[in-house]
Parts: sequence; structure tokens; C-alpha cells
Amino acid sequence: MNADVYALNRRERLRVSVRRLAGTRYPILVVDDVYRDPEAVRALALSLEYSPSTSGHPGDKALAEVGDGLEALHELVYRYLGRDYGYESPALPTPSDGHARFHRMHDEGAQLSPRQCMPHVDTALLAGVVYLNLPEHCRGGTAFHRHRRHGLVEYRLRDRQPVDPNVIRAVQQMGIMESYLQGLEQQHWDDYDELGGQLWSPSSAPQDFMERGNPDWERFQVIPMRWNRMVCYPGFVFHSALYSPAWFDMAAASRRLTQNLFFMWPRATS
Repeated sequence: MNADVYALNRRERLRVSVRRLAGTRYPILVVDDVYRDPEAVRALALSLEYSPSTSGHPGDKALAEVGDGLEALHELVYRYLGRDYGYESPALPTPSDGHARFHRMHDEGAQLSPRQCMPHVDTALLAGVVYLNLPEHCRGGTAFHRHRRHGLVEYRLRDRQPVDPNVIRAVQQMGIMESYLQGLEQQHWDDYDELGGQLWSPSSAPQDFMERGNPDWERFQVIPMRWNRMVCYPGFVFHSALYSPAWFDMAAASRRLTQNLFFMWPRATS
């Protein structure tokens, strides 16, 4: 483990942009030149053993022990985005404390599940990626989607544990429940579970990557991939990799490669 691998660039070299997702009140964070030595982070990512992802992310995943090496990255996210979403400290909760998470896209002939052929949402409050492809291999990016039939851009995956009320207030002020409540009033669905069933129902569209969208989903914004760029956004907004196998050499060193970030919903203290 070498925590220095994850050292951030000097502050004057960081190119930070906070913007809103188009047509929403949700802020997102884009930081270019985020790592001081992105080649070292990339080399570490390429050295790992990957296993197939069982989630909505098509591709393979790997973990690398990092200890507290990502503290500076977490503080950066907190400073520019976390406080807007109600986090009270830079100690952002993650699902894999002490580890960095990496993702490598499938090769062209890989089998995709139906859920991997549509946008997804994460259990995390904030999610993000650091793009680790070399400049000559950067294509696509991260796409955000709207459900064509319902007009929704978000769906929160709920769990049984109560969430910090400050966070709930913050995302409600951004409008997280407005479209759901409007649809409930108009009797488009009876409850949240029925809405979820409608959103994730099997599609008649071709089962492939979300390169061009499909009859069920409309792409409304893309953050382009750039070498050593970090993008952080609300995990409850429908998103996917903007990706086509034709854009990448299928050699392991040339596939779409990212470091993935997940910051969980803070729990209520009681």
C-alpha cells in the first residue's frame, strides 16, 4: 500500500468547476488534473486482479488497500460539494473504508444483463469517477438520463436505516421528491415501489450499452471523459457510462478504466 499514489495536485493546478445538472437544482463537481501523478494511479489500477461486477455497472471491479490515502480527495469533495448535500464533516462515509475501488469495462463480446442495458442509480448519496484512460484513448464519458414516459431524472434507493435529517432537508430543497409526488397526485403510480417497478421493467430495446439511448430513456447531459478528471454527482440521478466497445482497444491496458467513488447517505445519530 502506498498512500502517496493518491496525492492530489497542488491547489493552483486543480481546475475545479461546480455546476448544476441541466434542468435540475442538483450541483455536481468536475475537477481536472486531480491527481499529482495520475500515471501512478493508472499503473496501480492496471496491476490489480479484476472480477465481474454483479451490479448495474457493466464490467469488472477491483479493490486496492489505501488506508487513509484518500482523505485529501474526500476533503476536496466535501469542500466543493458535500456541504451542499448536508454532510457535516469531510469524513464522508464510504462502503469500502480503507480501499480504493476501480472499474474496467467489459470487452466487446461480454454478456450484459437487462439492468446493465439501461441507466442505473446507486445506493450512495454521491457517486463519482476518476477517468484513468490516457488522453489518446478518452472517448465518451458519464451520461445522465431522463425516463421518457415519466419525465423523471431521479429515484432514491431506500434502505431501512434512518438518514441524517439535515441531508434529507438538503436534497428535498433541491427537489428530489417533487416529480414523484406530482405523479402520485396524478395517479401515475400508487406508491414508490410501483414507480420502481415501472422504471426497471424489461425493455424491448436492443440489449447493448447506452451509447445512443433507447425508446425508454433520453440522455439529457454528458460530462466528457478526460484524462485525470474527477466527476462527482448525486447517485440517485439516472446515469450510465457513455461507452461503445468500438471506441476502445480491447487490450486490458486500453479498455475504459476508472476509479469509482461512492459516498453514502449519512445516518441519523438518534
